[in-house]
Amino acid sequence: LLKGSSLNDDEPDNSASKRQKVDEFMKHTLESKATGVTKRESKHKASAKLLTLLFPECSSLVEVKAAAEAARECYAATKAMTSQTKRAKLSDKASPERRGLTAVE
Repeated sequence: LLKGSSLNDDEPDNSASKRQKVDEFMKHTLESKATGVTKRESKHKASAKLLTLLFPECSSLVEVKAAAEAARECYAATKAMTSQTKRAKLSDKASPERRGLTAVE
């Protein structure tokens, strides 16, 4: 009998759910090549191609740029909110006056 296997065939197999969790966090590598007159131009074209790969639901480059900007703003807002929450927790721990405690003389 192998480790993790059971004698009862009635029990559900958890390997499918484990496989689904692994697939959920699977890494994908995106590659793009582009040519241009200058190195800068070719980098811009390659970046634009990568963005289109990241947002396959968009039909034009304008939509891709808008979706990328929205994702960037969402990330920045989330990061700022997390930073504020951490700062508030640290300041609450540091100053007992904020919790309504006062020093007794």
